[in-house]
Parts: sequence; structure tokens; C-alpha cells
Amino acid sequence: MKYLCSFTSRLVIALSITSAAGLAQISPVLSSPASAGNKALPELRMVYLIPSDRVYHDEYASAIEEAIRQLDAWYQNQMGDTKTFELHKPVVEVIPTSHPSSWYSTNQAGADPTLWFWYNALADGFAALSGGFNDPNNRWVFYIDADPACGQLTGGTSGVALLPANDLRGLTGQTNIPVCAGDKVDTAGLCRWVGGLGHELGHAFGLPHPPLCPGGPDTGALMCLGYIIYPNSSLLAADKVTLEASPFFLPSHSPTYHSKNFGCPLILKK
Repeated sequence: MKYLCSFTSRLVIALSITSAAGLAQISPVLSSPASAGNKALPELRMVYLIPSDRVYHDEYASAIEEAIRQLDAWYQNQMGDTKTFELHKPVVEVIPTSHPSSWYSTNQAGADPTLWFWYNALADGFAALSGGFNDPNNRWVFYIDADPACGQLTGGTSGVALLPANDLRGLTGQTNIPVCAGDKVDTAGLCRWVGGLGHELGHAFGLPHPPLCPGGPDTGALMCLGYIIYPNSSLLAADKVTLEASPFFLPSHSPTYHSKNFGCPLILKK
């Protein structure tokens, strides 16, 4: 994957031509009052999926929490210190799965191989937590310690984001492993992977790419290629209007973010 913009556009297009029946196969139910409980506030759920042939890595869970707590503060700052999203407790939910890592890219979940990884990973995640697309109570981000095959899609849309093993490697300072022959190792640094989470989270919250992305006047915005220069990127005015109206963006609860050990510094507008 060279550009999240072109990649996520392909994901949205692919899902738009997938039958409703196909979506129902991996998202049989949305969270209901019975399964979600009587929550006071809509929440963001961060999930770390561990395939059966992988082991739990505390550094992965810790990095996911550090990244999303930082983004909580960054989004609030971008919204004029008025609103941001609410994090579930615990912030990171750890879910072992019953399938090996290779299964997610090879199990034939539908006619389009580019969507097999997406469907298979979300099927396990949704089943474990009674989640679904456009869940009225939750927005979902799934990290899975598995690699897609070349050309298979991940990303964010319809209230959900899926991020593969390279994102876990990136958040912990490891070298990422290109999934396509000829691709170069991404050397943009840890903040790029926090920015990548922020970008896909934006899609889960309903934010689109700017027009003419990349190459237009807003190439540096978070929802275009600004994830590469995070935290020195920004939300566009139209993004803020969308988030202002979102039930998932709530009056500021002054998230505290004070980490001396995370390798990506938080830079806020004054």
C-alpha cells in the first residue's frame, strides 16, 4: 500500500458493489441494548485480535493505547478544544481468535479475493464482541496481528476500521514487511503510523478524502496524505462540521495525555 487515500477509495468502492447479503454474512447484528448494555455515551472500541498462531505482545497493546489516547487529545485540539470521542474501558480489548494468521488472507470469503482479509478479520472481531457496521453505540477499530496478501484491502468505512500487522510493527518501531513484491519498506517513522490510525479513524467517523487527493490543495490534511506528517497535519473545515454533528463527538472531557516513553510527540495548536 503506497497511499491510504487511493487504497481506502478502493475499499469504499468495493464495498459499495458488494451485495447486502454479503455484508450480512460478516455483520449479522448491530450492537443492541441487550448486547451493548445501557451505555451513557457512544464509545470508540479499540480491539487487538490475536490469531491462534500468534502470541500476545504487551508492547502492541500498550502502543495501541498510547496512539489512541494521543489522537483523542489531537482531535479535541483540532475541534477547538470543544469535542472529542469517548474511549471504552478498558481502552484496548484483547481478543484471541480461533484462526491462524494465514487464514485471514486465504479463506475464500466471497468472490473478490481483495476483500477476503477484510471480511475474515471483521467476521471474527464482530462475532467476539457483537459488533457491526454503522453500530449506533460504538465505532470499531480492529488491529489484527496478521498480514494481508498483495492487493487485499484494509482501512476504514461505515463505522469500522481494520489495521493489519504492519501497523502494529510501525507503532512499536519495528521494520514493516512489504506485502507486494517491489514495494519499499515504509521508513516515515512512528508518527506516520499514529497518523495512519487517525486517518482510518476519520473514515470510521464518516470523513471522506478531500477532492483531488493527492495532488490538490489539501494534500497535507489528515484525510489525504497528512497522516505521513502527523501530528503536523490538520482536519479540514468540512471535517469539523461532520464531526460536530456526530453523536460520537461529545463535549470536551479534557483528555489527559502525558507520555514520556511514546516515540511520537503530541503537538497541539495554541
